[in-house]
Amino acid sequence: IRRLHPAELADLLEDASDAEGREIMEALQADPAFEADVVEELTPQGRREAIRERSDAEVGELLATMEPDDAVDLLLSLEQERRESVLALVPEPQQSTIKRLLAYNPDSAGGLMTTDVVAFPAQMTVGEACSALRAREEVPKNVWAVFLVDGEHRLVGQLSLLELLRAEASVPLADVADDDPRSVRPDADLPEVAVLMADLNLAAVAVVDRDETLLGAVTVDDVLPRTIQTGWRRRVEAMGG
Repeated sequence: IRRLHPAELADLLEDASDAEGREIMEALQADPAFEADVVEELTPQGRREAIRERSDAEVGELLATMEPDDAVDLLLSLEQERRESVLALVPEPQQSTIKRLLAYNPDSAGGLMTTDVVAFPAQMTVGEACSALRAREEVPKNVWAVFLVDGEHRLVGQLSLLELLRAEASVPLADVADDDPRSVRPDADLPEVAVLMADLNLAAVAVVDRDETLLGAVTVDDVLPRTIQTGWRRRVEAMGG
């Protein structure tokens, strides 16, 4: 199982019989982080099937391990009467983050965004930023961009990881970053976000409030599954197999 990519395993799960699916999910429980990666790749129906027989406590543990935006999707796939009790079992600060994201329309920038972003003070040097990244216990899985903020956590810049790695260690981040980064409001709809990212070749776009405070970011892996046709999800079908 570990030799498979989470997306490949998700495809296998959705083709598996009930007995096969239970066997795979039981094996995944030995590695919560990998299990979360696989569940994030499932379709909404696949997610419902994956947790159908799981206890509230088990689903709460899974939610706490998942990316915040994917955790919201999984929570919403539960029956209405289970959501509150399951969410109550999610530890802080994940529970507060999920509650905050639940306030947004699922197909808006606020509903699509992850709050787990890399943001540094604009005056920090490149070397300090790299050291801070190495020192972090966990780094978001899909780090497409580094955001720069001021003392009020307002967005003031953005640069890619490649730009960060290529810059001299002593240079301030502000000197190598785009000081006029594009961003969207939380209520921006999916087409608006997708067109902006496509037009500007953005792998990530910041989500900010009216005061330009950085709330999170929408990444390309959040947008693509919602913009491609449903029948194209499976790799074999996408290749005409």
